[in-house]
Amino acid sequence: MIEEIVIRHNPLSSGGTYHKSLSRGQFENYRHTKRAMGGHYRASFDVVLSLNEMYTFFSENLFREVQVFNHRGVGVWEGFIFGMTLSLGGFSMSVSLQSMANRMWARYYNGTSTVRSTTVEDTDSQNRYWIREQVLTMGEATPALAEQALYTRLEQISDPSVPAIEWRGEAKHPAKLSVECRGYWDLLWWRVYNQTTNTGTVDADVIIGNILDDIAPWVLEREIADNNTQVEQEIDADRWAGDFINSIAALGDGGYDRWIAGVTWGRKFYYREAAQKEIPT
Repeated sequence: MIEEIVIRHNPLSSGGTYHKSLSRGQFENYRHTKRAMGGHYRASFDVVLSLNEMYTFFSENLFREVQVFNHRGVGVWEGFIFGMTLSLGGFSMSVSLQSMANRMWARYYNGTSTVRSTTVEDTDSQNRYWIREQVLTMGEATPALAEQALYTRLEQISDPSVPAIEWRGEAKHPAKLSVECRGYWDLLWWRVYNQTTNTGTVDADVIIGNILDDIAPWVLEREIADNNTQVEQEIDADRWAGDFINSIAALGDGGYDRWIAGVTWGRKFYYREAAQKEIPT
């Protein structure tokens, strides 16, 4: 039984403090999903507060950290608020991180070959919502045109706090605030992993560690088991780190065992055999 949902300042956001606890009766319809491949994956709930309190919650809590506790005080799920919808009878307001990006570059054809543009960033957005990258694929262009396209796109999507409003017709229902959460595993699809300095193959577990070193400073603890499957370490394809980790896990090992990866409580990352030969101590 879920007893408490705690909303905190996300440690990936710069500055500030925040703490709000929702006890039973202040939330309903709570659900969460855990997966072997992914760990703490998704969660959702509805907030049951006064209209003014729900509007304040809606306005302030995008990307806040969420920790969920059962009736014994044990943490059972952890992640962050990914989106919210406040329904006010005949219309609704929604905010979401779905389309947000605050660092981007382009791959374009300069008349001779495909090249990478300079990188443009919105540091204010990064300070509030951490770093989410996007890569634009363009046709033939010049450096100036590529940069212009990037800044145009950045202006449109770097601030997810502006709500989308949808008119639903006649007001028939009381106010409702629905909250969608995602686990920290999702952040592995916010960053691209490219590595062009080192060549050749190395053990799969080494590659996993290298990826975390490069794009996941938010991981607080690691459980990475040895796996001597050889993986090419050079990559320059703008692949999401999460996709790369998924593809490495899908290789299994030399004994044809299934391997999994994910993020669990305390932002602990794991990469290990799906069926362990020994009971963990």
